[in-house]
Amino acid sequence: MKEQRVIQVFVGSPSDVTGERERAFEVIESINRDALLPSGWRFEGVGWDQTHYPKLAWLSPQESINEGIPQPGECDIAVFLFWKRIGTPLSPGSFTENGAGSEPTGSLWEFYDAMESPHKPWVLVYRCNRKPEMSDEDFEYPVGFGKQVQAVKELFAGFQDSDGRYRTDYTGYADADDFAHHLEQDLKSFIKQQTSPEPEADRTPETKAPQAERVPAAYLQRLKESVARVELLGLDLKESITNGLPQVYVPAVTTRAQESGERDDALREDRRELILHRLGDSSLYLPGDPGSGKSTFSQWVAYLVAHGAVPSHEIAPPEELQERLPESLVGRLPVLVRLRDFWAHMGGASLNRLTGVNTSWKPHSSIDWTRNNPLA
Repeated sequence: MKEQRVIQVFVGSPSDVTGERERAFEVIESINRDALLPSGWRFEGVGWDQTHYPKLAWLSPQESINEGIPQPGECDIAVFLFWKRIGTPLSPGSFTENGAGSEPTGSLWEFYDAMESPHKPWVLVYRCNRKPEMSDEDFEYPVGFGKQVQAVKELFAGFQDSDGRYRTDYTGYADADDFAHHLEQDLKSFIKQQTSPEPEADRTPETKAPQAERVPAAYLQRLKESVARVELLGLDLKESITNGLPQVYVPAVTTRAQESGERDDALREDRRELILHRLGDSSLYLPGDPGSGKSTFSQWVAYLVAHGAVPSHEIAPPEELQERLPESLVGRLPVLVRLRDFWAHMGGASLNRLTGVNTSWKPHSSIDWTRNNPLA
């Protein structure tokens, strides 16, 4: 059976390089006709102007993009183009803060989303070498022409350290044709890297083993969308959708087992531990009363594994409550199975054979996150 693989290529840019942006998607399609491409492989361009997504009235344009198309950090390759503009500022609340800061433009936010992604996509940056020239459109742009040009200079100045050495590389180009040539060569280099076997002598026993297939980005996006939506009492539909799980989640805590010699009351605060971090070390069985947050925690874990990191918050929690995604959960296939749904598809006899125990009981109020399960 032929191997089926879709290589998603995100294209991000401000609106001053529309010609190059169009050429980018043309190059992506031309790669699909290249003899170098393995059978069953296909490149797919991803961008707000090329990928259809529903523009929901209760969301801002950037929020619709975030929910409607794969994000740069979720794709295999992220391509960014810059010339004389840095992009349009994002509205507050429409993004999760990253290295672009608290008041980023869309293009800057997308760039840092790719650079900081745990999925490690290929990040390709191209900068037009032409001297910035004002156009009629520049007079109507939200941020002044001079500030835009300066912001681009500052972005690329940050690619160098204090001694002038480049820490982040990029490709300069003269015009749309020159850019298209560079992009085509870079995409072909990606294919070669992905298909060229490592020399046998250079392989360790770990790298000789077949690598697990990458979790499809579309699946992760759908899962994030489904678990991020929460219904908040007292809010209308629009507010409830905008204020999703990442905005309202409160870190779940537990306490470590009491050690010998500890006084229960005096040291209870010192023994407090984040449940997410505990899950990184072992499987969990989490009992609790209805409404105590078990389902919300399950949704949060599924969201984090699908997202690949803990999103930052406008107001940082206290240091002892700052969560991080455990390394043992990075790159996993997140599968959220609700017991009330699972029970409806499993008769008692089937569960008896599956678990070896009497299942005449009804589902009770608890969750079980089994970390060693290959699907978890």
